[in-house]
Amino acid sequence: MILGSMKTGIQMNAGKKGELPIGIIVVIAIASLVLVSLLLMLTFQTGSAGASGDIQQIFNTRCNLYKAEGCGWELTKSSGFDQFLSACQSIYGADRQEFSCLFQLCCQTSENIESDGLCSTCQGLKEAGVSNAACCQQYRDQFGSACAVC
Repeated sequence: MILGSMKTGIQMNAGKKGELPIGIIVVIAIASLVLVSLLLMLTFQTGSAGASGDIQQIFNTRCNLYKAEGCGWELTKSSGFDQFLSACQSIYGADRQEFSCLFQLCCQTSENIESDGLCSTCQGLKEAGVSNAACCQQYRDQFGSACAVC
């Protein structure tokens, strides 16, 4: 009887020799899917980082060129400005337009913005008929020169 049950056990395992159990096949399939997913994710992240670097390079190169040319409004009509504007909108948001990209983000420094703002305040005081002497003095103290309206 023991011999008969051993034969049955051997015969049952004989058909499975060289075959992998279904559990191992499932684990291998899941591991393969995870590996493929990770590889795809890394590939796309590397591509977008490269594209982002290219966009930043376009913006910086054009910005330096426009600064060297004096940052005039006529630059918005030059060849390549559309590429600069697209790069600017990709980096800083689609709501940015020509003025914002060229003058606020490229050509203006914070000191230029402050000096222009204070000079506008001095001009506003003058146009309102109020003395702008204190404003003009503040401008001279802060920026070392006189505002155009002082």
